[in-house]
Amino acid sequence: MPLKIPENHQVSSSALFFILYQIQVGIGILAYQRTVGLHAEADGWISILFCGLAVQIVLWMMLQLLDHFQGDLITIHTSLFGKWLGTGLTIMYIFYYLGMALTVLNSYVSIVQVWMFPQMSYWEIAVLLLIVGYSFISGGLRSISGICLLSTIYSSPLFITLIFPVETSGDFDNMLPLFSHTPEDMFFSLKEMALNFEGISIIFMVYPFIKKSKKVASWAQYSVFLSTFLYTVLYIISVCYFNTDELDHILWPTMSLWKIVNLPFMERFEYIGITIWLFVILPNLCLTIWGGSRAIKRMFSINQRKLVLVILALLLICGSFFNNQLLLEKWNELQSLFGLGVLFGYIPFLYFYHLIVKKVRKHHAKA
Repeated sequence: MPLKIPENHQVSSSALFFILYQIQVGIGILAYQRTVGLHAEADGWISILFCGLAVQIVLWMMLQLLDHFQGDLITIHTSLFGKWLGTGLTIMYIFYYLGMALTVLNSYVSIVQVWMFPQMSYWEIAVLLLIVGYSFISGGLRSISGICLLSTIYSSPLFITLIFPVETSGDFDNMLPLFSHTPEDMFFSLKEMALNFEGISIIFMVYPFIKKSKKVASWAQYSVFLSTFLYTVLYIISVCYFNTDELDHILWPTMSLWKIVNLPFMERFEYIGITIWLFVILPNLCLTIWGGSRAIKRMFSINQRKLVLVILALLLICGSFFNNQLLLEKWNELQSLFGLGVLFGYIPFLYFYHLIVKKVRKHHAKA
């Protein structure tokens, strides 16, 4: 039976583009060049394109599942695996969503401490972030989709400024020689990129809230195309300016590119970038927490607003244990591996298992 969502809680199909785009272009875009370049170096842009293509295929699988079951992740799990196993698999996904929220929270706190306010404690920055996040989450998905739209508008000029480094001292010879790395190197770089795309699975919880139209799938696919294009261009710019040897030693390459921007009326442009980037990480934080709390509400019929407060408190406490760059990198690596397994392992399994179950049930119905 289709999952019914009141019309006043639904958002337009075009809003799906901004939701999915923002969940992909978050905190990871500030640092992904270093991890991708460790293996494929100048050919890293090829891994990014292949990763984008693979995500397009996985997204198509998710849309097929959602269109068939006309519900959310809980509907799919319950229909395919029954109540108990389905609940267990959904709980796994809840930890997955909240793990992404923890990654976003701690990464942004770390950036603010290193680049802007080293004297501020983790608790001060994290509490402020979570209070702002709660104000949007408590308004529901319509409120969150609004901040996704604003985030896209506010962050767009930042990417235009990244042309400055190429104009000043970019060297396209850094991209040569082309296609000089093994498939194994490409795979490891693709694995590193998975962390940036793993948020796309939020569509499992968002889909029932989207007003149905023929363009739902198109808007979703456009978001992946744009984010892949952005990641690819920014990677090429970074390699042209720094070269791959320098990238290995730069923790946040995108931040370092902003330092190069020199405007006659403004110094330390990276401060502006970090401030505006708050609007970029907010949708990531809000969507993952909303997705996790929505799944718990669907399974156990708990008040979502009260549940969000509990989740925020848990994230705040858990995040304090990762307020260290070394621990944060290990956590990000673990989250990336888990995201790789979910994106390119579990979701394809879910899709093909659904096809088998559908065929078996159809055979039994005829018998």
